[in-house]
Amino acid sequence: MSLVSAISKTILDLIFPKRCLGDCGCYDVWICSACLQAIRRPLTECPSCRRTQKTNIVCPECRDASPIAGLTVASDYQVRIVEQAIRAMKYQYVEEIAEVLGACVAQALSEETTVRTWKKPVVIPVPLHRTRKNERGFNQAELLSRVIARQLDFPLRTDILRRSAATMAQATLDRSARLHNVVNAFTVRKRVELSDKPVILVDDVATTTATLRACAKELKKSGAGPVWGAVIARSHQ
Repeated sequence: MSLVSAISKTILDLIFPKRCLGDCGCYDVWICSACLQAIRRPLTECPSCRRTQKTNIVCPECRDASPIAGLTVASDYQVRIVEQAIRAMKYQYVEEIAEVLGACVAQALSEETTVRTWKKPVVIPVPLHRTRKNERGFNQAELLSRVIARQLDFPLRTDILRRSAATMAQATLDRSARLHNVVNAFTVRKRVELSDKPVILVDDVATTTATLRACAKELKKSGAGPVWGAVIARSHQ
């Protein structure tokens, strides 16, 4: 934890004691075991066209245009406690919540038939630009990735992808702007060779999947095998 994050956490703990983000009122925990049961995985769908289907693999009609092979979503963004937890982690700098949310994503990934067939996929977080990371004190996707890699015993690489452009926050843009905002925003560090290894690409929230697809394109250029996205939630905006 960075010094900025540590100071922020201390102040927040004094002003806002740790309390479950659900409606139960429990203290000393961000998401209690009872409220955790309210987090349900959404229906399986094609990540591109969002057509409901039996798996989260990109459907045949979208496959040729999609650099990601599939997408695991741990919860719908409409679930109130999930939205609150994501906002607390990102905007109130509550890093601890990543432990619970990362565990939810890890559990969802462990249930994916396709992912279970892969031998030691590499977990890679979507990077933040250094300016935003310095402001926040951490990269929430990296925090989630550490939990996922630890729980599933997958290798973690935080040194492969780099955000080379300080783009506008996706959450502030409409659908059309989101699609163009991340074009050429990511690069793979020089001399990285992924040797056809499967990749789990982690972010906190997906909407259009533009960020995941932009990252996946760069990873595929550097020799990555299939790239599978993994997020806490997906928004319908």
